[in-house]
Amino acid sequence: MAEGNAGVIRQVDRALERALAWSMALLLFAMMAVTTIDVLGRYLFSAPIPGGYEMVQFMMALVVFCSLPITTRQDSHLTVSLISGNLKGGAARMHRLFVLLVSLAGTFVIAWRTWDQGAILTQSKQVSNLLEWPLGPIAYAMSVFAWLTVAILIVMTIAALCGRDAGPSTPARAID
Repeated sequence: MAEGNAGVIRQVDRALERALAWSMALLLFAMMAVTTIDVLGRYLFSAPIPGGYEMVQFMMALVVFCSLPITTRQDSHLTVSLISGNLKGGAARMHRLFVLLVSLAGTFVIAWRTWDQGAILTQSKQVSNLLEWPLGPIAYAMSVFAWLTVAILIVMTIAALCGRDAGPSTPARAID
C-alpha cells in the first residue's frame, strides 16, 4: 500500500513540477514578446505598447515566485560552500537541517505577509498606474507559490530529520 501511495505522490510531484515549468516558460516567452514588440514599436513606428512596462513587471514577479518551488524542490539555489563544503557526517547533517529551518522560516514569513498584502491591495482596490489592473491577484498568486515552497520545505525538513535527505549534492532532476 505504501509503495502505491509513493507512486501517486511521485506522479503528482512530477505533474506539479511540469505545470510550474510550463507556466514559467510561457511567462518568459510573453515577457520576451511584449518587450520585443514594445521596442520595435517604439523605435520603428513611434508607438510603444501602452503599459508594456507594467505587463513585464507583473510577469517578472510571477516568474520569480513560480520558479521558487521548482528551485527549492530540486535543491538548485545558488550557494556558497565556504562552510558546508568542509563539513562531514553529523556536522553536515546539522548544517543542512539549520539551512532548511532558516529557509522554511523565511519563506513562511514571505508567504504570510504577501497573502496579507494581497488582502490589503484587494480591499483597497489598488490598481496599476497605467493599465489599472488590480494588484491584489498578483500578490495572492505570489503568495500561493510561496506557500507551495513552504510545503516543499516542510517535506524536505522532515526528510532531513528522518535521515532520508539526500542534501544539495544531489544533481537537479530534468523536467520532462
